[in-house]
Amino acid sequence: MNTIIKTLITLTITLSFFGCADKVPFKEQDPLENSALVYVYANKILQDNDAMNMGKYFLQINRIGIDKTLVENEYTAINLKASKNVQISATRSALITKDIDFSTESGKTYFFRINTLPGGDFEFEEVDSTIGLKEIKKTKLSGSILEKKIESLIYDDDKEEKEPIKVAPKVEYVSKSKIEKIKEAHKLKEEGILTEEEFKKLKTEILNAD
Repeated sequence: MNTIIKTLITLTITLSFFGCADKVPFKEQDPLENSALVYVYANKILQDNDAMNMGKYFLQINRIGIDKTLVENEYTAINLKASKNVQISATRSALITKDIDFSTESGKTYFFRINTLPGGDFEFEEVDSTIGLKEIKKTKLSGSILEKKIESLIYDDDKEEKEPIKVAPKVEYVSKSKIEKIKEAHKLKEEGILTEEEFKKLKTEILNAD
């Protein structure tokens, strides 16, 4: 080739743009300091052709909305201060509400399961940690997106035969923005669920996260 200029051509395909995006898989975590960790997850028990029966579940703590929603095959994690009287509620499509009264202990983890039932009803119950951990591993993080970017073609004009060189896929995890997470933490502080010290520590952890 006469040219001495190398040309790099990169084709990037973002799968989420074409509707193929997945959500971030379940990742076990520990409770925050002086807090209890509460997992709530919605079991996937309907068949794919029953998708039209799926509802959205809105969560509340002590009748206060916490900006947490779930659909089937999703989970969320909530840190709560230790308390003898806690009520967690799940409301499906603003029509049916189920409440569970329980107590929390610092350093402990609790699992609550939602099962969709035929006819628009659902079950909401606390489950043993052994069962909960096994089932929640099949769910994905609510409100997250697993974005896959594939750099597929690279050409070099200095080579007489321009064979495409395949590059290994790059997978990037994209969850809610740090600003959104800080807003959620601030809301929990305003509602009395987090102390000022706990909020500052959580804010620092969010800002320092990769």
